[in-house]
Amino acid sequence: MYKIKECTEEDIQKLPNIFDLIYEHFGLNSVNIYLLLNEINELAFLVEEDNKFLYITEHGYKSFITDEHLNIKYLKDKDLEIYYDSITAFVDKDKNEYSIEFYPLDEPDSEGYTGEVIFNQYHPSTDTLCRLTYQQMYRDDGNNYIYTYHTRKPNFFYIEEENSKNHDTKLGIIHPKVHMYGRTVFDRYSLGYNMLLVNRYGISAFLNQNSRELEYQESLEVFTQAKFISFAGYARDLWPLCRLYQREELEKYLEENNFKTSIPIEMIDYYNKEDNDLKNIRIILEEIPKQENYEKSISLKLKEINNN
Repeated sequence: MYKIKECTEEDIQKLPNIFDLIYEHFGLNSVNIYLLLNEINELAFLVEEDNKFLYITEHGYKSFITDEHLNIKYLKDKDLEIYYDSITAFVDKDKNEYSIEFYPLDEPDSEGYTGEVIFNQYHPSTDTLCRLTYQQMYRDDGNNYIYTYHTRKPNFFYIEEENSKNHDTKLGIIHPKVHMYGRTVFDRYSLGYNMLLVNRYGISAFLNQNSRELEYQESLEVFTQAKFISFAGYARDLWPLCRLYQREELEKYLEENNFKTSIPIEMIDYYNKEDNDLKNIRIILEEIPKQENYEKSISLKLKEINNN
């Protein structure tokens, strides 16, 4: 963890290229610079102009913007931009857009999960939206971290081509440019389970109870495509008169179209505010308003240094 120390111009010059970075982000404007030192004497700096900041360490840098209460609203980390608002959103170097949302369910689902994580991906180059949902436990105490383990296998796939044309369907047949695939799990000995076995192995193998072709499991997972929206507002398929999809088929389709099948760990860390640099930055921002720490900073313009 970094702490704010007394800063001098000599300290600033210990970090190579710092003036280039300051000029790139602030030009010749006057800035405040804070010297930071951690427990193993690693050097870092926080450069400030109003609510615009630059966090520089020996390993790299991140720029960010805060509101008047020093809450981070925007952060740039290499090729990834992060936006904090009612949802957490991202933009990558190819201008693809992502967002993460986490909501409680009205009631637990059939497997006991109380929440749902939504991962949106939008590719402007193809005008295609991909929305994946994942099962997650939602806590009423507000401490709702997203756990990576639960974001590896989507529970629902939504793909919309020509997204800008808004093919929203409130009731009736789903637009052909909109593709929804929902997951269903059938327990062993249920009617659906037996129908899946017939679909997979044929009626002869199913009727032959000793057939080695049948692989009995406690449950079977399958995906079906929704075809219409019911009066109650739910997406419905035509089970059992519909094609059955395996998870691998849908994930392969996403990969072929450059969509992610799971939420990247880096994005989850930013959503959870568990990125190491972000945690350091938030601690430092809490210390800046203290008068004794403000007095440790140094105010300067690059023009003044260049004229010396």
